[in-house]
Amino acid sequence: MLNAQGSGADLLKVPAGGSASPGGWNMVPRDNYFIRMSGGEIYQYAVRTMSEDTLEALRRAKLTNDDIALYVPHQANIRIIEAVARRLDVPMDKMVVNIERMGNTSAASVPLALCEAVAEGRIRPGDNLVFAVFGSGLTSGAAVVRWGWDA
Repeated sequence: MLNAQGSGADLLKVPAGGSASPGGWNMVPRDNYFIRMSGGEIYQYAVRTMSEDTLEALRRAKLTNDDIALYVPHQANIRIIEAVARRLDVPMDKMVVNIERMGNTSAASVPLALCEAVAEGRIRPGDNLVFAVFGSGLTSGAAVVRWGWDA
């Protein structure tokens, strides 16, 4: 079970490997070198941490949901994005979503979603954006960014 600090060896693990169970061709058929994931618990963890990290980023920036033009979340799966939106009380039209076309592109999901939103004209200079992520190693974070550039 995941503890409060976020270390959850039982949520995401590879049973074999290392000095306790060294690799070898005879071990591969046992499927012990594949990642094991407690999907439901990881889903709950992702929703909670992405929501909490976003709220903390907004608090530190002294902004509210009303100040944010778009949210650009990690594109792990649509259920996580929808649950984070509900938890934050943010309408889905303020969430950038491209997972149905791109899939989960890991660390590239936020930059790809951002590029699509810019290309579609959904982001303008001066807009406040929130990037919220969750990734391997049970890491998470969020950042508030004011979009702009010098011409």
